[in-house]
Amino acid sequence: MTLLTFSRAIALVSAICIVAGCGAALREPQRVAQPYSLTDAEVSAYAVLLRMEDRREYNARQLSEFASAPSAAIRRRAALVLGRLGDTAAVPILVGLTTDPDSSVAATAAFSLGELGDSAAVPALSSLLLEGVADTTPTVAVEAATALGKIGTQEAEAALMGVLSDFSVDSPTSSDLVNAALLAIWKFPRPIDLDAITRWAESSDAETRWRTVYALVRRPSPPAAHILLDGIGDPNSRVRAIAAKGLTAALADSAGLDRTAVMDLLIDATEDTAYSVRINAAGALGSYSAPASVASLMALARGADPHLRLTAIESLGRVGEDAVASRDLLASLVVSDSISPAIRASSLAALGEIAPGDARERAIAVVDDAEWRIRAAAANVLAKVGTIEDPALNELLQADDGRVAAAAAGAIIAAAGDSLASLRHMLVGLLGNDDVIVRAVALGGLARLDDPALLPLFLDAYEHARLESQNDAALAAIDALSSLQDEGPNAERAFFARFPRSPDPLIRRRVQDHFGELPETWGSVRPLETDRSLAQYKKIVREWIAPAFSTGERPRARIQTNRGPLDFELFVESALLTVLNFLSLADQDYFDGQEWPRVVPNFVVQGGDPRGDMSGGPGYSIRDEMNRHLYDAGALGMALSGPDTGGSQFFVTLAPQPHLNGGYTVFGHLIDGAAVLRELLPGDEIFEVTRIQAAPGTR
Repeated sequence: MTLLTFSRAIALVSAICIVAGCGAALREPQRVAQPYSLTDAEVSAYAVLLRMEDRREYNARQLSEFASAPSAAIRRRAALVLGRLGDTAAVPILVGLTTDPDSSVAATAAFSLGELGDSAAVPALSSLLLEGVADTTPTVAVEAATALGKIGTQEAEAALMGVLSDFSVDSPTSSDLVNAALLAIWKFPRPIDLDAITRWAESSDAETRWRTVYALVRRPSPPAAHILLDGIGDPNSRVRAIAAKGLTAALADSAGLDRTAVMDLLIDATEDTAYSVRINAAGALGSYSAPASVASLMALARGADPHLRLTAIESLGRVGEDAVASRDLLASLVVSDSISPAIRASSLAALGEIAPGDARERAIAVVDDAEWRIRAAAANVLAKVGTIEDPALNELLQADDGRVAAAAAGAIIAAAGDSLASLRHMLVGLLGNDDVIVRAVALGGLARLDDPALLPLFLDAYEHARLESQNDAALAAIDALSSLQDEGPNAERAFFARFPRSPDPLIRRRVQDHFGELPETWGSVRPLETDRSLAQYKKIVREWIAPAFSTGERPRARIQTNRGPLDFELFVESALLTVLNFLSLADQDYFDGQEWPRVVPNFVVQGGDPRGDMSGGPGYSIRDEMNRHLYDAGALGMALSGPDTGGSQFFVTLAPQPHLNGGYTVFGHLIDGAAVLRELLPGDEIFEVTRIQAAPGTR
């Protein structure tokens, strides 16, 4: 595609006059700029909007009225709700709000247009990138650029490329917009104008340089590999870290670089003063199979930094058989009781890629290990490098610990390949397991058989699961029933004839996705019923939202871990119901004694799972509350397995993760404990979660 210049691209869209608004910090402000007391009328309007959002109820008349309310606070909230409801009928209203005299309203409207992802909004959003507009209302321009990246059309790409091509490098008035465009442009497919991106690597602003390198790493391009080579020597650690991540062997080969020279740069970078650079360099070394890279990774695997050890061990596994020199080291780590179970489990997994015979011996040796993570890792190794009839693997499949049994079942299904039909009897037997995840895994395997004779079993499986608090098996049964649709409508008719409407909105949505419009007896997916009256929503607004406006203060929570405390500020004004859910669970001691099930160095740590294997939850789900907060280092986000599937699992980012922005609810930020956060490993404990500041309105 021939790219248009920015001026020509804008000439093709309808211009929209932008009214200058009050200034605001980029993205979501960290504090209310000026104390402001909500009136009774504003409290009532806010409550109606909150209820509408909670019910996922699109009321065009009311939303239009709120979008034109005299109060900027209500217009801003209406703009946010219009995006969260996901109905593209809101596009004209939001386009109108992008010209709001209050820039925070206009910026929120642009953000919401990106959430809706409708190409009809591209002309309006593109016009917000004009240089004069960007200078006057930079917040609005930033959100418009981000939204165009989410929409992803050719016209959206042309507008963003215009910013990157036409604006002057190191222009102080355009840096924020350029930075937003750099984080958005990688989402577009090739071919792409690399010169428009690489020119920003010369910026004196490190914020611009790391975003330039980020764009090139997210969409690897051999002609731009020299930018990454320069970046690994940049004075800014974030630039160095992102560049190191992108300097893989595949990129070096495709760009015609000296593979050994690039590898040596990465080896040197594993001793960088910055944690993020060391981690990313160790990760990238996993793509190099030379003795020098293996030796470097082995040294890191023996080191004192547990995150570097984990990363190095995983990299050795990716090297595979060429890392055979690490066989004895990994084998010794598997059975070492003096190190973290996470490191032991990773060592066993890596050994399975490098020396399958040795891995099988070690897996058999740890079948009765006290740590469930080790036994689950053994199941994966035995299924992958041995046979699915292995007695040791069968022992793990029959484990009383559902986490181990589920891991074994999943590993066996994955290893079976075309011989999955031979496991039918075993999988059917697992449908009687007490563990909901084991049954869900078994249903997933049976669904792959496409056997109409399984219809009664799938119906019975749903009957067993439909009233359980955790809906994984019920959802898996619906998926299994849908796998029989090609054999005729029997599954759909039998399902609706047998089962009444589910009270779970996720189940209703899954049924609708598979079987089409719901019958009259099931009603519609939306609006959702909630357990709150309008009066209760007003009470929530008075107790939580109004104080955030009037004082600028937010509630705080402390996660006490075995390595120390983590203190968070909670974004009650942007993710109210998510915050209330988190605090409610904390008040019930829900998190006390849980493990951190997932740690990915330099990415995230994840908690809130009562099972500890990433599949647990509180037995209900809450809706998403996407907002303008960014996933920078220390952001507290809600983990999801799809839209509106949050519950109790949360994560904290260890480094900026721009690709998560607008895709997961941000509901807080780390304010103290960064060093503790970096030390966490899978299996570490959450002692308790407590409020460390009285709830707004109750002080």
